[in-house]
Amino acid sequence: MSAGPEGPQIRRVGVYAVRERVTYKYLPLFTDNGYKILLERKGRGARKVRASIISLTNNICHIEFANEEELIDGINRCNDNRLTPFAESLANAVMSYVRNWDEMALMNRIVRLYSLTPKLFNSLTVPTQQSESLRELNGAIEAWEPIKNRLLDDVMGTVKELRMIVGSSMSLGTNKELKDFADYLTECISKLQMFVELISSSNTLPKLDIILEVFRVMFSEEIADLLELIIACGLTLRYVDRSRGIINNRPVWLLIVSEPSSLKTTTMNMISKSPYVLIINDVTPAAFLPADPNQRGLVEDMHNRVTLIPSLSPIAEKKETDAREILSILESIYDGYYPRATAMGRREAIVDTVVIGALTTEIFETKFQEPLIAYGSRFLIYRYAIPSTRWRFISKLLQYPWISSLMSSLRTLISSIFTYLMESVTTDLLNAVVIPPSYERDLDVLAELMARLRVCFHRRIFYDPSSGSRIDEIEITQYDIPIRARMQLLNIARASAVVRSAPRFLGYPMVDLRAMQLCAKLAIAGSSKYLRDILLESVKHAGAANLTPATLALTLKISKQTAYRYTEVLYRVGILIDTSPILVDPKYLCVIDRYLFGGRVCRGENSTEGLVAPANDDNMPI
Repeated sequence: MSAGPEGPQIRRVGVYAVRERVTYKYLPLFTDNGYKILLERKGRGARKVRASIISLTNNICHIEFANEEELIDGINRCNDNRLTPFAESLANAVMSYVRNWDEMALMNRIVRLYSLTPKLFNSLTVPTQQSESLRELNGAIEAWEPIKNRLLDDVMGTVKELRMIVGSSMSLGTNKELKDFADYLTECISKLQMFVELISSSNTLPKLDIILEVFRVMFSEEIADLLELIIACGLTLRYVDRSRGIINNRPVWLLIVSEPSSLKTTTMNMISKSPYVLIINDVTPAAFLPADPNQRGLVEDMHNRVTLIPSLSPIAEKKETDAREILSILESIYDGYYPRATAMGRREAIVDTVVIGALTTEIFETKFQEPLIAYGSRFLIYRYAIPSTRWRFISKLLQYPWISSLMSSLRTLISSIFTYLMESVTTDLLNAVVIPPSYERDLDVLAELMARLRVCFHRRIFYDPSSGSRIDEIEITQYDIPIRARMQLLNIARASAVVRSAPRFLGYPMVDLRAMQLCAKLAIAGSSKYLRDILLESVKHAGAANLTPATLALTLKISKQTAYRYTEVLYRVGILIDTSPILVDPKYLCVIDRYLFGGRVCRGENSTEGLVAPANDDNMPI
């Protein structure tokens, strides 16, 4: 047979197998022009193979074939002008996989591990770094064995101690605070018992979403979200693959902003035992790449690792020129390349890293916010506050010595899962995450919202020459184009979907409501605390007749001048369409409401609960 023109190249994604009464095997393939091919064989000795070729528009062409000639005829009958010219080369590539089917099959291993059931095509793949499913499964097993026994001992010991504390609390009386604390501990016990049952029966690393649920119950939803974001941001480092020249889709950097003692460092340290993590506490501009070529620069240690900076305060407290120089260097590092001209010559370095830093609200607002936004924000910002009812319980829980042992075991486990992710997740898997069209449209809106919130503005005071009256105005000098914002949100949404399916990548992960909620939280936190708080309150109470800047000032316990000033900023950048009463642009209103308020407002269930009516709504100067 004469060879046809060279066509799309095929790469194998993995092997998926299920067992019912009869053994079926599925072998998924990709072509490099975006087509998906699902091969199905019924039984070990079956003569014919069924190929389902799925086009870019999700049209499916089914072909049953026993040899290469029949497959070529079937491809030609598909009437797809993107495939027909290459029917022979495509058929030849497919047949090479069919001939080696048995060597690639991992059926017994996968069935035994996962007790699989048939699923749709999107769940019929196991994407891995080198298409070596067995190697990746073995990696998960090997990483789990040294951790499992100690973790089980620590969790069961914690459950035992918690039960004793619950008994002691109940014996001391029945006041509300003790009862609430006992209820909290009882919920912790229940979740930890479920965790014990899951990990004791598992012979691979447990899924990360199980661990996130433990954090959600023991600490708070905000801390669980933070842990997921830290891991997801770290994983975005895998969007860069320099061996294939994939460098333009940059990793996501994260800035954590919260009040002191909000468990920022504790949560960041959950991945600190991974070899893919570098922790730094302070840095000088020269340390990134020293002038002396014989000295190793910090950027060389940062490359291909996640750089944790538990406190950015030491940088903020430097001379203003040094602090701004460090931010400028980080801006260059974000783009993957750092050159430096010195008296000893020019030095340069390639550096792909994810920077995750933390600092308090006050330091961010006064020291970092303005230069970060002015330079063009490379960081996604996550703001959170632990609810007052929960931090009291957490402070009591952390005083017990055995909780340190549990946290140490969880840190080892989470670091191992993170290491496994960094070694097994590829650019291809991240880009293959399925995004429903409605979520993709909402991501566009969230990206535009975040870009408009990244605003630089100034207060201008002048006098009208004709009337002599004093004019006090807000002038917008800059806000972002949504290109980077959309890439950041899209990358974090995909990474979040992968993180919660780790370490068992059965099928393409899919962006879900959970991932979109995280994106919404990040979008509204893009700049000033006041912009975020006023926007959230405006959405929460949308449609209320008394929703004015003066009302928000009393509700948020801020000055009227501040409320008027930041409300005017939101109006000037197009997020609000009116300020008296306050009206949020419907496109932003409904997307924030959908992911942060459960769609209650856009369903007409908004209320004025929590609004404080002002005694006098006089116009205030900005």
